[in-house]
Amino acid sequence: MYQVRVRIWVGAAPGVCFDVARSVEAHVASAGRSGERVVGGRTAGLLEVGDEVTWEGRHLGVRRRLTSRITEMRAGAFFQDQMVRGAFRFLEHDHVLRRGREGR
Repeated sequence: MYQVRVRIWVGAAPGVCFDVARSVEAHVASAGRSGERVVGGRTAGLLEVGDEVTWEGRHLGVRRRLTSRITEMRAGAFFQDQMVRGAFRFLEHDHVLRRGREGR
């Protein structure tokens, strides 16, 4: 199994970051290079537990679709989505938000 970790330091309150991370519109706005768009499920707003969304975009020259479901959430700190349909055998994506060093 492969694991990818990405850390991003943002100069904003954790609650603001949490809402942006689960915003369908923010994701679409950030995915311009792949032309990613929503083609099914929740098409706008903030994702909540149980929501499913199907994304379509061009990655590595191939148009792909992936449907994920929000499976777990702790308000302001964490949420997880898991692929329910797509090109991979398994995909689980954890979004962990916490205060940086200066916020301790």
